[in-house]
Amino acid sequence: MNSLVAIGAAVTIVYATGGQKYRTAVGGDRVEEAKAFANHIKAEACFLGFGDGELAQSEDMLTKAVQDFLRGAELVVVPAYSDYHPDHRALSRAVLRALPPTGRLRVLMYCTSTPLWPEHKIVYLQDSFTAMNKFFAFYRSSTSPRSINSFKITRIFHAGRYLGERVFWEPYWELEGIANARQKAERALPSNFPVLHKPMRWRKFIKELRSYKKNYNEKV
Repeated sequence: MNSLVAIGAAVTIVYATGGQKYRTAVGGDRVEEAKAFANHIKAEACFLGFGDGELAQSEDMLTKAVQDFLRGAELVVVPAYSDYHPDHRALSRAVLRALPPTGRLRVLMYCTSTPLWPEHKIVYLQDSFTAMNKFFAFYRSSTSPRSINSFKITRIFHAGRYLGERVFWEPYWELEGIANARQKAERALPSNFPVLHKPMRWRKFIKELRSYKKNYNEKV
């Protein structure tokens, strides 16, 4: 988003929910922080007002809501349909359903704390951890230090090597074939799909990632 804003592109951040169910020891108002962040990078923030944790029950309405934002867009960045969070998967499915069958709209998909499917060619957006810390500074009242540390560690793992505190990598892939993606998005995740249930459990999560990746590669 910083790169797009720097070249004069119009950036809109669409928040499906206000994160009402997300709670940390420090509390905080995520909506006000999101507005402040969007204002800082000169982006427009839009809030759809759906219930946190309830997107799967509102997918038809969500699909209609996101259609308005896709009209005239050149690039959309959305959570992956294989993300561990049910809200993220529901949002991804809604966007896939709302996408026009033809056109030049590019779609980039990313995951939060769950690994991307090995079948995709992964691209890494590189920056410094200093830049990432500046981003999280806008969410100090709703994001705990443990969550931030967990985020760093899983991103380092995604890069496939330990990179220390100097480089931050954000993995994503560019969607190819909307119809095929829609079919995959409708499938349930495997029962053994790794999930980071709590930020402080990242060591166990890393082991599960390695085991899952090894078993997956052996099967295919």
